[in-house]
Amino acid sequence: MIRNTISIIILCIFSFFLISSSCKEDPKPTLDAIGEFDWSAWTKVAGWTDYSASDYVPHSDIIVELSSIITTDHQFIIFGSNWCIVDCATQMPRVKKLLTLSGVAEHNIKIIGINRDRNEPLNWMQKFYEWFPQIERIRVPTLIILKGETPIGYIKTETIDFPLWQEIIIDVIKN
Repeated sequence: MIRNTISIIILCIFSFFLISSSCKEDPKPTLDAIGEFDWSAWTKVAGWTDYSASDYVPHSDIIVELSSIITTDHQFIIFGSNWCIVDCATQMPRVKKLLTLSGVAEHNIKIIGINRDRNEPLNWMQKFYEWFPQIERIRVPTLIILKGETPIGYIKTETIDFPLWQEIIIDVIKN
């Protein structure tokens, strides 16, 4: 009886070690993607599963209107983070898709990746606060629209504001 109990205990311990050693752990946690990126570089560092916004088809009227008012002077800066897997992972691909379909060149779109403390090494955050001093703390994702070097507006492109931000882009550029 004691021998059977000891055998069962040894078998259970062995099974525990066998099972626990087969569990795969992530070798390193995902690091915050901070700094300046183009879309291609962002897709390599963000660590998301999808960048296509396949669930989003912008209305053709919005594409036509944006295409008619966006010029080569318009620059677009997206403040985002790879750790924001709800709003950023959903909305940043949508913003990119809308801008691309509207004829915005890749080099006119910048992504500024920020860490969880809302910091980044290139001081774009400081520029943002200088341009829009009424903002207490930036939320991600946020789209800034510039005409030349002059900021003309910003839009918080959070999921709760979708699809309102599409129309806001048009209003910002028109005014």
